[in-house]
Amino acid sequence: MGSDHQNRRMAWTDGGPSRATAVATAAAFALALGLAEWLARRPVSPFDAATSSLLAVIAVHLTLGIGAGVVAMFWSPLRRDVASVLAAVIAALLPAAAFALSGGRAAIAVAALAAIPVFAGVRRVVGLLAPTPHAIGRLLGGVLALAVLAVCFRSADGQGPVFAAVLAGGALLACFRGPAWGPVGLAAFAVASLVALGLPAASRPPAPDGAPSVLLITLDTLRADRLGFHGHEAARTPTLDALAAEGRWFRNAQSLSSWTGPSHLSILTGRTPERIGVVLNGRPLPDGVPHLGTVLGAAGWHTAGFVSGFPLQARTLGVRGDFHVYDDAFEARGLQAFGSTITQGLHERRTRAVPRRWRRSAAEVNAQALPWLAAEAEAPFFLWAHYYDAHLPYEQRETEGPTDGRWYSLTDSERAEIAASRDLLAHMDALYDEQIAYLDRKVAELVERARDTAGDDLWIIVTADHGESFGEHGLYFDRDAYEVTGRVPLILVAPPGDPHPLGPVDAIVGIHDIAPTLLGALGVELPEEIDGVDLYAKGPPRAIQKLHEPEEPGSYGRSRSVRQDRFRYLEREAGWKGREYFHSATEFYDVEADPLETRNLAGTAHPAEAVLRELAAGAPEAEVPVTDPAELDAETREALRALGYLD
Repeated sequence: MGSDHQNRRMAWTDGGPSRATAVATAAAFALALGLAEWLARRPVSPFDAATSSLLAVIAVHLTLGIGAGVVAMFWSPLRRDVASVLAAVIAALLPAAAFALSGGRAAIAVAALAAIPVFAGVRRVVGLLAPTPHAIGRLLGGVLALAVLAVCFRSADGQGPVFAAVLAGGALLACFRGPAWGPVGLAAFAVASLVALGLPAASRPPAPDGAPSVLLITLDTLRADRLGFHGHEAARTPTLDALAAEGRWFRNAQSLSSWTGPSHLSILTGRTPERIGVVLNGRPLPDGVPHLGTVLGAAGWHTAGFVSGFPLQARTLGVRGDFHVYDDAFEARGLQAFGSTITQGLHERRTRAVPRRWRRSAAEVNAQALPWLAAEAEAPFFLWAHYYDAHLPYEQRETEGPTDGRWYSLTDSERAEIAASRDLLAHMDALYDEQIAYLDRKVAELVERARDTAGDDLWIIVTADHGESFGEHGLYFDRDAYEVTGRVPLILVAPPGDPHPLGPVDAIVGIHDIAPTLLGALGVELPEEIDGVDLYAKGPPRAIQKLHEPEEPGSYGRSRSVRQDRFRYLEREAGWKGREYFHSATEFYDVEADPLETRNLAGTAHPAEAVLRELAAGAPEAEVPVTDPAELDAETREALRALGYLD
């Protein structure tokens, strides 16, 4: 027994296996690592963008493995030594893993040095184990079978990833003879084939007969008063203007938070941020809270989300697995990862732009959403598309100027220079309009494709999470509980034949009214603890409250406003923001007469002020856990800082 083991060991360290086996083993090993990486969504290769595409993972890791195998074949000390090939693959991935995990040059250098003893150690361990090529084949066959099963369970929406995994597994298992093509591999292929033939679709309950599809579009950081149908003469928004003319739109729709994550959770759940328990970005939706994705998915709609900013990634928002498809991979896809990863890094270094892994453009969202829509002809769908382009830092489209997508990397003095210059502020103003015009064109593409898929039987909802500030109240591209960041567009376009009236509505409504309104129109039972109301149901005038919680403890104090009828009442706690100290304040505005809220009427004995003050005092003080930024994981802190949410 010992002699046989020694002979096998000598064969593996003295040129036993063929060169083809060495290369195939290295390629298989690297690809197994790549599939594990893709399933865990934690990149370990230099081409980290490839992790968003299974085919790209296959291409990248096969290339790495074959490269390591070829080098080991022709480098004299390693020639025809499969143990050394495997050790070379692991050692080569160490610096890449350090880069993906930390991004620091020091970590890469340490990992490169560590690769030397790791190489020696792995080579020795493999030599001691003295596995045969068939044994490695069986091991890799089992790993790939598990990977295929995981892909099947993860890909409830389509056959593409499943077929890709089947092909990848078949190609690798074909490298080995006999035992590698065993019961485990065959079972995995059988399960994958069943899934690919439609088991996921069969597992979804049928939607009600004649159920319409739904297209929900959220436009990040979009002020209502910058749109044509809201009266902005310089607007270039023909698509949004046409949708408003087709449906019902609300002049005084209000957001409930100045932060992207909490506002979108209110849109999806119909609850206020306080009721949800999430008032800041980077804090996920608590387990078990129903939202449009879960409710409509359980009722038979095929649900999908395509988002474009880090606060709405599935892990960050807390909706992982709640949609049949949730596309939140912002990196390059497919074989584009080879070129774009390098050029993207050069662009970011040159312009100091926000890394693309934290956001993507509307064009990139449509590149994924439009093909999904094209495949949805047989089932009613709920598609949520989120566009981030109107959020700083503005990416130049046509207008040239001082920011070129790098606002958050400007120094305080550079920002102050822009804020103090009428011309530079006018440029920022024009650039914001340019982003909105660009969004309007992308919305047109999405609406056209959705109508091609669903026909006339389609609900379209367009809204925003919050607005933007352009110097009102001394806030430049910053947010608080005022009207300029509180009032957002809200358009409802119903299928033809819907009995509800069309045109503008003056009533005060909130974005948390979207979920109950839509579910009511679709005939789907509302979850419990809904704070919003059905906008088609008649009711008394309402007061909408907005809470603005500072991102960092110890900074300027929280503020809360109440909007009712034509008035807004605001209270702010004292605190610092940067070098500026904000005193506690009470403010009261006639928004109809003073839309930008420049004339504070607090203390003028207006009867409405007392009413709104009493409403603010009676606001429910829900116990909302406010996480210190230091308690967030490093990736979340880095992303929120890069996007301007943290200083």
